[in-house]
Amino acid sequence: MKRLFKLELLLALCAVAFLDRVTKWWALAYLRPDGTIRIIPEVFHLTFTKNSGAAFSILSGKNTFLIIISMLVIIFIIYSYFKLKPNTITSVSVGLILGGAISNLLDRFMFGGIIDFIDFIIWPVFNVADSGITIGVVALIGFYVWEDFFKKKKSRTPRNR
Repeated sequence: MKRLFKLELLLALCAVAFLDRVTKWWALAYLRPDGTIRIIPEVFHLTFTKNSGAAFSILSGKNTFLIIISMLVIIFIIYSYFKLKPNTITSVSVGLILGGAISNLLDRFMFGGIIDFIDFIIWPVFNVADSGITIGVVALIGFYVWEDFFKKKKSRTPRNR
């Protein structure tokens, strides 16, 4: 019997969601709102922010709209998962994406925006969930680009007789 979700997907989802929730709890407890701890001055700080928008603060203040969009995206990701080639890379990648998306969605419900605190100065402040989403998307795209490249290369090479 085929499992509905592979164990790898569930483990990746739970790992990202758990790490994100714990680190956000820490940020809420120990970083003052709009406060910064300089770990490596002008390179890496821990800066508490609440983003009421999407990536790069796009659609700031549109939390209800973003909740609806987030739920639709999560449903689409789950639907798409069953269309993908079933393997460990796709399962882990989708798990990372879903774990991050679900944890950020929880923030929207609980805080009216997403708690961010990882600050590399040259990039907008982000969180563990954002990292999970990014790593999952890059891994998924990379896997399918790599696989497509080798399929095309294999079809162009003459067969040995």
